[in-house]
Amino acid sequence: QDRRHSSTMLRHASLRGFTYDPAPTDSLAGGLHPAGVYASSDFFTEDFAPMWGAGRADLAEMGRLGANAVRLYSWRAGSGRNHEPFLEAAVAADVAVALPIDNWLVHCLSHAEAQPCQALDAAAAISASVSEARPHACAIAAWVVGTEYEKFGEVQPTVASVQERQRDLEQALAHLLEAEAAVGWPPERLPPITVPVSLDTYLSERCPTLRGSAACEFYPRLLARFPQLAGRLLLGLQAYLPGPDLRRLLQRPGGPDSLHAQLLAAGLPEVAALPTLLTEVGSVEPTSPAAAAAELAAACSGGYEGAPLGCFFNTYVTRRAPPASLNSPPDWSAHVRWGAAGFHSAASGAEWRPTSHRLAAFAWDPAPSPQPRIDLRALGGGAFGQLPQRSRPWNAQLAQGVRFAGTSEWPSYLDWRAWDSCQGCRSASEHISFDSSASSFQVQGDWMRISSERGDAGATLSGADSAWHWFNPPRDGTDDAPLEIEFYFLLDGSAFSADIDALTDQMWGALWAFSHGEGDFGWPSGGEMDLLEWLPKFDARAGGLGATTGFHNVVTGAYPPCCMKADPVMYPYGLQGSAVVGGDGFLLPHDSKFSTWGEAMQRLAGRPQATMNRTKAARQLYNNVVHVYARGTSSTFDIFAKQRANPLAPPPISVTTTADTMRAYGYAQVFRAYGDFGSNNDCSFHNAFPMNRAQSNHGPWDGKRCTNWHQNMHFVWSIVRKDVNHEEDRAIVFYLSDIHVRGGSKHTAAQEPVDSPPGRRVVTEQDDVRPCGWLEGGPEACNVRLANAVAQLDPHDFTSHRVSLQVPSAEYPVDTLAATAGLEELSTAMSAAAAAEPPRPKLCAPPFPSPPPSPPPSPPPSPPP
Repeated sequence: QDRRHSSTMLRHASLRGFTYDPAPTDSLAGGLHPAGVYASSDFFTEDFAPMWGAGRADLAEMGRLGANAVRLYSWRAGSGRNHEPFLEAAVAADVAVALPIDNWLVHCLSHAEAQPCQALDAAAAISASVSEARPHACAIAAWVVGTEYEKFGEVQPTVASVQERQRDLEQALAHLLEAEAAVGWPPERLPPITVPVSLDTYLSERCPTLRGSAACEFYPRLLARFPQLAGRLLLGLQAYLPGPDLRRLLQRPGGPDSLHAQLLAAGLPEVAALPTLLTEVGSVEPTSPAAAAAELAAACSGGYEGAPLGCFFNTYVTRRAPPASLNSPPDWSAHVRWGAAGFHSAASGAEWRPTSHRLAAFAWDPAPSPQPRIDLRALGGGAFGQLPQRSRPWNAQLAQGVRFAGTSEWPSYLDWRAWDSCQGCRSASEHISFDSSASSFQVQGDWMRISSERGDAGATLSGADSAWHWFNPPRDGTDDAPLEIEFYFLLDGSAFSADIDALTDQMWGALWAFSHGEGDFGWPSGGEMDLLEWLPKFDARAGGLGATTGFHNVVTGAYPPCCMKADPVMYPYGLQGSAVVGGDGFLLPHDSKFSTWGEAMQRLAGRPQATMNRTKAARQLYNNVVHVYARGTSSTFDIFAKQRANPLAPPPISVTTTADTMRAYGYAQVFRAYGDFGSNNDCSFHNAFPMNRAQSNHGPWDGKRCTNWHQNMHFVWSIVRKDVNHEEDRAIVFYLSDIHVRGGSKHTAAQEPVDSPPGRRVVTEQDDVRPCGWLEGGPEACNVRLANAVAQLDPHDFTSHRVSLQVPSAEYPVDTLAATAGLEELSTAMSAAAAAEPPRPKLCAPPFPSPPPSPPPSPPPSPPP
């Protein structure tokens, strides 16, 4: 009777489908999803068509396997997102779509004041989803509202928390029904609605022994509040049980432990009468896929009273190399959940990662680390949020937001995933004994910060593990636009107010970048760009230099800087000190006094050279907001900076803005470099100094390999102190805005060195960090310091709610898929089930007629006499 009743709600006599959450491989970098680069897990816009449409054709493959439906987990309509190609591809494959109102939309609809919800207009997103789906009403299999929402945001859910979640669900259902009415959804095609609950919880006073007892809390109230749901509401279950057990649970009439019997015993006949929909069904046990497929097909293919109206199949595989057989014990310490009964990558080997666009719902269990993640005892004990570096008030100058001269083409850096690597740590190994990278990293609004609390403490964060944040200069012979890098910073030295020059003498912090590469292809073969580096006191005869910029290549290594000439920017008063002049005017500036940022700003203000003092000039770069704009072509690189900048009012800077105009805007030109930056084999400096031995691992220049500026540069953000007593307790706080990057080339356009061995990927390699013994958790764990902090401490200030950038379709991996053994058996079972049902028509072709026009607005009321 249930099946006959439900057949009028669906175009299919029953639903047989797959769960589908096609996350790109790179979104799993660092172990969490999404990895800061994707605005959400909505991969169903036209940008991502190469996986589910023409290309890998996942939807067509599902149809071939006998599926007539697919369940999604994220669908963020509006804001220019276009899902129509996905819906059209689904219709072409004859696969209906179960559309989600995901947990965050449900939550944020009722909790708009919560920080993660402030950038998400949940009501508008739900309305946009309904409006977008309405022309394709014949292709919508169901609305899936939440997923195990009874557990959302709760480590240990309780009956009370489930009842609170119930109120959120009522709000979401009310808005969904209003949105359907507003767009004139055809009544005869209103899709079913389900609210999936987990079968592994016991969270109800009415049904304390029932598996999935949250259904006893949710469904009676939904039916009571929304009588119009009669005939539409399906009892959604997340059912990870073996086939025979699942069948016994659903059987009607069944034993005393059956779902039907327990609902009746609890006085809920209206819930007991609801058709069931298994929104996830599969097995987490390491059994044979073929056996699991046969069991689940038997439970889902009908033939018994109480059989579910439909099933969405899902299975689990390990994140690492898949075992030869699922009879082998998988690595459950770090797994992801996949669907389509086990689609996985055709790749193999110990470094295997899950294919992009898996057929599954996503779940992640961080692997336990044998190393301490955050050693609170070493930090002085107490709660993480109460540590001095975390509880310190933010600088009052940063209360306002930040605006940029142009829109970034890169993902936001206001997120821990952009910084969770320790590449670059070797430069600090002699000066730091305590790592404050994870304990001091914080994001608030449009700013982030790291700090050093004492003389032996420092931080080094790197983007070497986040490919979407890598960059390269524009390439020779291409139409690459000039590379633009724009950011604001504030170095808070207020603890040194009585002795600010002591800060200049010890501060060796920086925002810098260097390339990937390992061994003889590692640093400095790929060059180094120290965009902003404070140079401390190196010589007892002189103080620190303060803020500077320096480039380094394979000839110069760490010292001296390369790529400068005696121009008016770096040497406005001619060469001073020891500098060797080579071919084409290049310099080896040993001990020479190239211009610092402070001196450039004093020149801009008209200060005579005779009255300049480097140490005093350095003071201009502390305790105020500085705006930095860097611009690189294939042959030059320029940097401009303005102190006391207003972060809400940047001038209209672009690649065509001249240096004279920048000065008129109040920006000092603080750096200029020269070289063949557009080449993967820049020999200009080698040719200038042919007798100089290269400072890289591969020895002197062999006439072949020079500096490759295109091995994927990544930022390093650091605070290091030089020659400071460990008892020094004056804190240094380094604030940084988001970093906007435009032009140049991305990681997909990196270039291998000219003599890279066949099969080697130098552009993604990382050099050895074992010498960095000071790192928190040791070198083995340093590349997941921030991920470990997230897993252990759940900090709420590791990302900004403003982070949002969708990656273009041409720049994400679309991996090859290979079917797991057992998938064809499942396909055979589904086809047999379909053959036992009456023939059904194919999905109708959109679009439907537009809804009737709204009546004209009423005239304004007449004013009262």
